[in-house]
Amino acid sequence: MHDELPSSVLVAASMNITWAGGYENVYVTSALVRPDRAGDLQRALAAATEPWDWKLPDEDETGHEVDHGLFELRGWLRDPASRPENLDEHDPYARRLRAEGPLPGSAFRRQTHAHLDQDGVRLLAADQAVLAQWTQWSDGDPDDSRAGRTTNGSRVHVTRDALLKYLSTTGYSLIVEVQIGRRRNKTAARHDDRRSWLYLIHADGRATVR
Repeated sequence: MHDELPSSVLVAASMNITWAGGYENVYVTSALVRPDRAGDLQRALAAATEPWDWKLPDEDETGHEVDHGLFELRGWLRDPASRPENLDEHDPYARRLRAEGPLPGSAFRRQTHAHLDQDGVRLLAADQAVLAQWTQWSDGDPDDSRAGRTTNGSRVHVTRDALLKYLSTTGYSLIVEVQIGRRRNKTAARHDDRRSWLYLIHADGRATVR
């Protein structure tokens, strides 16, 4: 029952489109949840007034993880950008490109026997097959008013087979949050329009959305 999922599954992303009148941001993140209460958690988070009122945790981000009986929410992605010593965002020549990006963390790597490639952008299986990959791009300086329309961002994909095998082995489902926000004025404090969707991906390949 894998027809609902593509062969490569998007599990994290941050994408920005900037133009003279404003900008649009797309944000994707994911975490692990026990399937017995996954639907309840999906409904509860979808009912929140503001999507910024809660956060899906990164791996070992205990302040946002939940472990109350059957309600369990665990981080599985590790993002080096969350480290205090990361200075990439302050480099005026980087155009928001980063030296490192998010990828499935240590628990996934142990379970799948994956290792990081020499460029630090892919997780490889023992036979060198790609299990997960981080990509990024930037086609201009979003802070340059003369640049016109620019796009920049990053994406993390995990192969469907590796993801579903990991979920089946560990007994989790994956909850994926997608946020899209737009501001007509780049200096505005709040988005003019912001929407959020929550997907659940189960170990058998089924996917639901709210």
